Amino acid sequence: MLFKTSLFIGLSVGATYAQDLGVPLSWRKFSNSRGKDERISIAQAAINTILPQLNTATGEFNGKPR
Repeated sequence: MLFKTSLFIGLSVGATYAQDLGVPLSWRKFSNSRGKDERISIAQAAINTILPQLNTATGEFNGKPR
């Protein structure tokens, strides 16, 4: 039984180690056509949308399952 468990763990670690989790270079753009002010505006709108959901006592967001 110990041999089977050790073999399973060894194979799992080897398979995990061999995975390439990198993002392909062809997937994303390396430049942004939006200006700095527009990016800040978009980010601020996202913050303003989610901030009311923050429970400051626990540091968790309401409605998010644990």
